Amino acid sequence: MDKDDLLNPFLIKGYSPVYFCDREDETHRMINAIKSQRNLVLMSLRRMGKSGLIQHVLQQKELKQYADCFYLDIFSSSCLNDFIKILSKEIIGKLDHFPANILKKASRFFFNIRPVFTLDPINGAPQLQITLADENRPAESLSEIFSYLRQCNKPVVIAIDEFQQIAHYPEKNVEALLRTHIQQLNNVSFIFSGSKKHLLQEMFTSYSRPFYQSSEIMILDPIDREQYIEFAIKNLKRGKKTISKEDTAFIYDSCLGHTWYVQYIFNKIYTLPAGNIDNGIIRKQLETILLENEPIYFNYRNLLPGTQWELLIAIAKEKKIKEPRSKAFTQQYKLAPSSARTALSSLIEKEMVYQSGDGFYYVYDRFLSMWLDYKYRK
Repeated sequence: MDKDDLLNPFLIKGYSPVYFCDREDETHRMINAIKSQRNLVLMSLRRMGKSGLIQHVLQQKELKQYADCFYLDIFSSSCLNDFIKILSKEIIGKLDHFPANILKKASRFFFNIRPVFTLDPINGAPQLQITLADENRPAESLSEIFSYLRQCNKPVVIAIDEFQQIAHYPEKNVEALLRTHIQQLNNVSFIFSGSKKHLLQEMFTSYSRPFYQSSEIMILDPIDREQYIEFAIKNLKRGKKTISKEDTAFIYDSCLGHTWYVQYIFNKIYTLPAGNIDNGIIRKQLETILLENEPIYFNYRNLLPGTQWELLIAIAKEKKIKEPRSKAFTQQYKLAPSSARTALSSLIEKEMVYQSGDGFYYVYDRFLSMWLDYKYRK
């Protein structure tokens, strides 16, 4: 039995090609950009599935035969040296599969970057660690790793997830430094991705920023509704469960198609003993999920100023709202217009509210939005 057959098919972390839903158009577009040597910026809300899509693209046979592919998540990095270590560890040793080759090339390319091998105490396999001889020379270290990439004969694809993190590094001119190196690499294509849309947009669309118009921009929208309904029904059937199209659509629509939240509900449903999943079971499961998160949501209430909390409730009740600063909206929910404007800006900055491409405002956390509507329903 394949190990994927043992998984809950509704994954809420990690990636499995067996349980990957749709994204055919997005996959084709990304591969086309890479093979045409266009760098790509992939933007989406958190938990929309961008990391899974990147993993899916990098594992496509068409791309793997064309290039060496690397994925790194730099969310945990806090400075340029962290970035260099993550990048170096991912690349060094995968372009050269044997430690002897790495050490031979290290003597030619690396002076400040030091690949160090240790043995796994359990299985004896070699493990690669990266140290920097002088952490006060990050620019030199960066030059070394890009020089190493430049000599590769086969094309290289590097996907950097949560790329907006570099904007928070304490070092000056990180964007300019990276852009200078990247534009000189004819054999390397980059995928820059992130979930803080406003930061990425500023980095890649502002005339004053180094990465201005350097990459093709791609916005990741929800998975196609009909494709997901078909996917969910088919995979529930694997667990000997049945569900109607209408009830599947109810779950998708309740979450506004936001991938992780839809997947989480189906992940929980998949483990239920019931064979026929009807609307009553779905609503009960939703209530259970909301009550599980209730302590967190009450904590939000304690942390947020009153006007922000009231505005959050009002947006949740509307599910989505085009003009949360309008007179009609503020009067309906008894909000002072000037206070509502300030509260909206603060909630967007805290990433509790977001504005979608169609101009509507939503509560970011779909379960929080449902809970607010449920808890404060008149």
